[in-house]
Amino acid sequence: QHCVLALCVTCWLLPLILMVLAGAGKFSNETVNLVYGVLAAVASVAAAVIQCWNANRHSYGGWVYERHIISAVFAVLAAVVYCADALLLLKLCRCVCVVKAV
Repeated sequence: QHCVLALCVTCWLLPLILMVLAGAGKFSNETVNLVYGVLAAVASVAAAVIQCWNANRHSYGGWVYERHIISAVFAVLAAVVYCADALLLLKLCRCVCVVKAV
């Protein structure tokens, strides 16, 4: 369960760092949101893979095995949501760029 805790802390610290960089003028808000969505999706997939590996290591069954699988499923669902957020943001940015160009 430590990798899920590390994922939570990473997804908490990452926006703080990105907001500081955005406040310093290094990134736009759209870029910050896109970078966060992609990095959070990658971290969620990594957490799911680690949970599946841990479930395989503790394959004697019982509650420990089910707990690893359940947390891996939620990590994958979180990754899907973060990917959808990033894709919708890309679509929105393209629409905004087309409107500005016209």
